[in-house]
Amino acid sequence: MESLPKDPILEFNDNTFKYMRKEYKFEKNEDMNAAIDAFEDWIAKQNHFTKKKYPRDYLERLIILQKGSVERAKTHMEKLCTLRTLLPQFFEHYDVKKDCIPFINGAYTHSFLPKLTSDHHRVYLAKMNNVKMSSSLFMKMYIMCIINAEYIKAHDYSNGIIDIVDLRDINVLDIIKEINLVEFRQLVTIAMDGFGFRVKGIHMLTSSSTIDMLTKIMKQMFSAKIGDRIFVHRTMESLCEVVPKDVLPVEYGGTQESLQVTHDKWIDVLSSKEFVEFIQVMNQGRTNESLRLNDTVKEQYMGIAGTFRTLSVD
Repeated sequence: MESLPKDPILEFNDNTFKYMRKEYKFEKNEDMNAAIDAFEDWIAKQNHFTKKKYPRDYLERLIILQKGSVERAKTHMEKLCTLRTLLPQFFEHYDVKKDCIPFINGAYTHSFLPKLTSDHHRVYLAKMNNVKMSSSLFMKMYIMCIINAEYIKAHDYSNGIIDIVDLRDINVLDIIKEINLVEFRQLVTIAMDGFGFRVKGIHMLTSSSTIDMLTKIMKQMFSAKIGDRIFVHRTMESLCEVVPKDVLPVEYGGTQESLQVTHDKWIDVLSSKEFVEFIQVMNQGRTNESLRLNDTVKEQYMGIAGTFRTLSVD
């Protein structure tokens, strides 16, 4: 790419493209092209991959997402293709208006916020609404998140993600009672190992006394590094101390349009004919395990479909 194309919803700072290229030592286009060439050559040699062709700008974003490391980008592509094969239930739906929204029915409002921070971080904000929760509802939410993540992976050019979860309108204990921990762990694995998202922080907004129990569960789902980046904010003022106001929606003390407005825009973008067709093609990127020469990655995830390490919840 020579520059970042205009996106219908994601915005970038004026210097984002040059900053990210310089940060990861790709100031010269020929250096990035050489890295993409090497990535393409590697993909072509993976006999067990069911999809061998990817847009070059897509591969560039994977490299940037992994701090300029082609080797790390290869690892995450390998893992995502494997996880699509081992956990197909997360990747069988394509149209959020048809497959997710009718079931979620206002349970939560979420958005990757359009504006980047000055450090080129993308903020993801999810507000849990006061509705009856269930494990099946959570699963629909996970699928919607994955569809959204596919878009981010294909279109964003950021330097990491800041997650905000607003739990003020829901009983945190209801989440703990209804959430299927196996499915939640699978979602975390897809996001971190498959998509390779670099999480700068997870900020939960609530005054609930039960939040410590949920935090303990979450810290056991993530790596120790990410676990140390999970924070609880009792007030909006506390949140605004770590997340810039010029990025946040107006109802969160910010200057941007409301979360509901950006949520609705995302629904339209993710339901567009162009994107639905794109994600159908991308979800063909799986593995034929009978052709795999090295079983290391497969063995790593053999238990992912139904087990995980023991959780301790007092």
